[in-house]
Parts: sequence; structure tokens; C-alpha cells
Amino acid sequence: MGEILPNFNGDDMRLYRGSNVAVREPRLLKVQRDLDFGRGFYTTTDLRQATIWAERTARIRCAGRACVSVYELDEMAYSTLHVLRFAEPDEA
Repeated sequence: MGEILPNFNGDDMRLYRGSNVAVREPRLLKVQRDLDFGRGFYTTTDLRQATIWAERTARIRCAGRACVSVYELDEMAYSTLHVLRFAEPDEA
């Protein structure tokens, strides 16, 4: 497993993103491949799930290394985003 990178400093919500590269400053790309729930920046509140996703992504892409980026988001910033929220993470 690669490194865990702290990012935003906030008060309310900690989010994780598992990938094969560190993402220090999230941004949405205009051209993206089709994802399960459409374009977006996918995160989870479950560190275990993000870790599994990071390892899977690095293995599938045969590039980079498993890395979990960490973001803290305050309630005010969260309210300005378009969010698809699930009650709990699943195993997929």
C-alpha cells in the first residue's frame, strides 16, 4: 500500500479516495470515461473501502501504486456540492 496523504483541513467530514495516484487537489475533468454513477470525483467515508479500491486500481492499471488521499470537508462546503450519498458503503 502506498501513502495516505492528508489534504483539506476542515471540521466536519473526512473523505477518502483510493486510486493508483495521489490526488492533492481534486478537479473534475470535462472528458471522462463512463463511471458507475456518471462524471464526478468519487470518495468514501470508509478508509477500508478506499484502501481496497486503491489496491484494485493500481493492479488493474498496472501503473502507479495504491494510494489513499484524505480530504476533510466542512459542512458549509459540503452543502455547495452536488452529492450522491449512500447510507453505508457496500462491498463492490
